[in-house]
Amino acid sequence: MIKRHKIDKEKVLYRSNYQLKIDLVKRSLNKLKNGDVILLNYTKDVLLDIIRSEIINERDEYLYTAVKYYIEIGLAHFERCLSSTSEIQIEIMGTCYTVEKEKSLNGYSATEWVNLMCWAFVLKEDDYIDRISNFKIWEDLEFDSKFHLLFANYIYAYLKKEEDERKRLLTLIKADSESDIGLFRGQKESKYVFVKGKSKIVKNLFLPYATLMEEVILNNSEQFNSKLFEFLNAKRGFITKSNRKILPLFWIDFNLLGICAIAHKQGIECKVESEYIPSWIYKNEFEKSDFIF
Repeated sequence: MIKRHKIDKEKVLYRSNYQLKIDLVKRSLNKLKNGDVILLNYTKDVLLDIIRSEIINERDEYLYTAVKYYIEIGLAHFERCLSSTSEIQIEIMGTCYTVEKEKSLNGYSATEWVNLMCWAFVLKEDDYIDRISNFKIWEDLEFDSKFHLLFANYIYAYLKKEEDERKRLLTLIKADSESDIGLFRGQKESKYVFVKGKSKIVKNLFLPYATLMEEVILNNSEQFNSKLFEFLNAKRGFITKSNRKILPLFWIDFNLLGICAIAHKQGIECKVESEYIPSWIYKNEFEKSDFIF
């Protein structure tokens, strides 16, 4: 068992204030129903807090519902960003809302695309996977790292069974992990600059997602488990040494849960147990509650 790095229990308890979080989601949806513009991205962040807290506290009372709302609000936000009209009708969990077009592309990114897709993999719901795939991230968007842009396209190529394109993108991902050149986005211009330590971060925290995914696609069970064990051990050490342990982002590895869910679906046994990737999540063994916000 690879234990999670030590975290601030008081912070977890604070973030586990379910009723407060649920009330925030309900208020946001009521505002949406009344025609008020709300920040869908903020609502998604609140839902992630609920999801994270449910997993850490080994609860599943609200988990299934929170994940479904997270995906559907994410899809609605993408639709709102790309609307060709000033108003658009979106649907969230069977309820339709008329909202204004989003004025910026904030939140429409490869990073968010990957996050949504990984939770769709966990739920194993093809409808969500197909709907997310319709929002193909074709270009370098303002809010993306190069890794996430390439990785989103890599997953897309996998889903579309474009083997040559998938292999090409994996080569590009590996090449990017060797480089300390990153894109600096200023107010007036964007340019590529030297970013100290960028390659180390990509190698430790991001590259393994792509290499693990490739082992799953190739059905290499032994290599998958070996790399999974190595990645989680290395990541735990990196998080602790770099003082990232206080960040909720690193308490549960949502993207890795999605990859393990694909492995499980393909019949690959994940032999590595870890609090970062609870097996009851990627095996989809949580309660399918009919709770509605």
